Amino acid sequence: MTQTIETPATGTATTAGARAHAREQHGRTAETMRFVPATSAPARLTDGLPDGVRPTWAESLAFGRYTTMTLARGTRIRLADTAGDACVHTLLYRAGALHERLNVADTVKVPWQAYPGAGHPLLSDAGRLMATIVADTSNRHDSLTGATTLAGNTAKYGAGTAHSTSRPPANCSPSVH
Repeated sequence: MTQTIETPATGTATTAGARAHAREQHGRTAETMRFVPATSAPARLTDGLPDGVRPTWAESLAFGRYTTMTLARGTRIRLADTAGDACVHTLLYRAGALHERLNVADTVKVPWQAYPGAGHPLLSDAGRLMATIVADTSNRHDSLTGATTLAGNTAKYGAGTAHSTSRPPANCSPSVH
């Protein structure tokens, strides 16, 4: 059996076509992309930065995507939820010793707080300080369950705040032993 694939003569099938297409993309932005230089990032990513602070890295990520980079000691990361109801899953590894990584159990257990905020340490599995939350504008982080919304929790559990009483979900039937 022979399979024939037709390739158009125009577009990106040739080097010249690919070059022309790439040049057409100059200056365009997408919902998710890295911005190089970081100062070219749209205002939705840089709003709220203190005066005189310029980002060295700016990137927007879509649901289910990831990014990676090595950070120098003292580097600050700003995570901004530009659309609402985001949940960031963070993996921290010690540079040069990838066997040492963020340990959420110790991060919650040592300061005895499942809702991290400003000043909260992020600890490694060796008990070392890997990072510290230096500022927090949402105060709604949950180390154990991730992102939820007040409306979603109220609809599902009958109450939506962090320390409210709740009823079992409608599809949950109690069992007796």
